[in-house]
Amino acid sequence: NLTFTGIDKNRDNIEFANARKEYRGNKDINFYVDDATNLKIENGTYDLVISSEVIEHLTRPEELLSQIKRVLRKDGAAIITTPNKGNPMAALRKALRFLKPIIEDKAKVASENEHLSLKSFKEWIRLFKSAGFKVEKVKRGSLLFGGFQIDSPRILFLCALGLDLILDYIPFSANLAENNIFTLRKKDAED
Repeated sequence: NLTFTGIDKNRDNIEFANARKEYRGNKDINFYVDDATNLKIENGTYDLVISSEVIEHLTRPEELLSQIKRVLRKDGAAIITTPNKGNPMAALRKALRFLKPIIEDKAKVASENEHLSLKSFKEWIRLFKSAGFKVEKVKRGSLLFGGFQIDSPRILFLCALGLDLILDYIPFSANLAENNIFTLRKKDAED
């Protein structure tokens, strides 16, 4: 029996998710307002925890990792996605900021100030290990995270997609990605 629980600090997001749940008639999905750094969930509840593009918004990401470890069952897994600080594409995006007035009306660009804990690929791995996780797999996210700058001119989109496919076969390419996907395993006390 597979069940899914989603949490968010924002009540509006949870109300929207619950409305979608009701509309679709999903019975094995539950959404709650909760704080990821202080979960009201019993120890050892889940086999898998997914945290997508959350950890970089926290001033103390180790608090989230502690909570994830606590709510995972023995040998449970976590999948965490987060931006990769210092990747070349982020530098290119900063260099192209002069275009902002021209394209500002087409889309909102997320403020980097929202990212309170940006870390490099290696810094995240050190933090995960120090929090008691074994890093099982690291998957490179896309070279470019998308957005109107890339998606609009179709040739740029196709070039980025082609380059992404090639980079999947290059060992050090995780450092080049705009974001990374980490698969972690809760370490046993004897590990």
